[in-house]
Amino acid sequence: MRSSLFYILLSAALFTACTIKPADPAKNAVNLSLKIERFDSSFFNIDTTHIAKGIHSLYQKHPLFSDDFFRLILMTNPLKDTVSIKAFYRSYLPIYKDSKKINAPSIVQQDLVSGLSRFHFYFPNYTMPSTIIYFIGPLEGYGNVITKQGIGVGLQMYLGANAPWYFSEQIQTIYPTYISRKFEPAYIPVVAIQNILDDFASSKAIGKNVLTNMIETGKRQYIIKSCLPKTADSLLWGYSNKQLKALRADENQIWAFIVNQKLMYSVAQRDVQDLMHDAAHNDYFGEDIPGDVGRYIGYQIVEAWMAKQTEKTRANLLTLLNMPAEQLFEEAKYKP
Repeated sequence: MRSSLFYILLSAALFTACTIKPADPAKNAVNLSLKIERFDSSFFNIDTTHIAKGIHSLYQKHPLFSDDFFRLILMTNPLKDTVSIKAFYRSYLPIYKDSKKINAPSIVQQDLVSGLSRFHFYFPNYTMPSTIIYFIGPLEGYGNVITKQGIGVGLQMYLGANAPWYFSEQIQTIYPTYISRKFEPAYIPVVAIQNILDDFASSKAIGKNVLTNMIETGKRQYIIKSCLPKTADSLLWGYSNKQLKALRADENQIWAFIVNQKLMYSVAQRDVQDLMHDAAHNDYFGEDIPGDVGRYIGYQIVEAWMAKQTEKTRANLLTLLNMPAEQLFEEAKYKP
């Protein structure tokens, strides 16, 4: 009887040990103090009958971002081309009004602050932005930019997947539906972390083989997830739930195909693009698998490597970022 009871208790203990989640190193990260600037409101509240005076007032209120906005985002000289600025104002006033109804900044504020604070915890030597600047820019332009002042978020890119502005022939040419479906407010923190990470450390995958591309993008995906641990996988990946389900179900077959077709060490641009390029579906694996399936496989390899590390190493994401891709692959012993 005692031995049976011992066996049951031991089994329960083993089960509990296997299901305990790893400690969250950044759980107690101190929240950054971020200033919020509403350039969008300032711009669309200027008096267009006195446009030059309105531009002058913008420079006074937003001295750093105004120059970035006019010269880099609108790509115009605000002192010489008031006509095109007035035309932009008229065309985008309805978009600004729609963005006010959605109020994306209030939706994402908590996640944005938390994600950036956690990034600062993991990479304390990076100079974090002190300001989030919200603006309305061209639909063909930027949704998230790093400026001299902070992070600029273009709200015209976060009006909701079904916003009619994204379905014109011109915009669909630039942003087909598989991309524009990600133009939801909830993506703002994800894109912001991606942007900050790219600014902190440029990709080491350019010109390298398929395996390096997969692992380097997998590292970055792991870091984004570490900064936004409560964010849904569909948002972190930008995949639909259907695609995520298919990836999880077919991971073994996908990896077997990559190995058997000897794609891992290929440096051919065609092979890299076939596995890493964002697309509605993947030509190798069918309609339910996203074009950049290699990013998903790379993440699984990185996660296998991280599972073998000490708690101290798991807390040091700079070590992960600097780990040579092929060494990580050898140590990961990845087996889907």
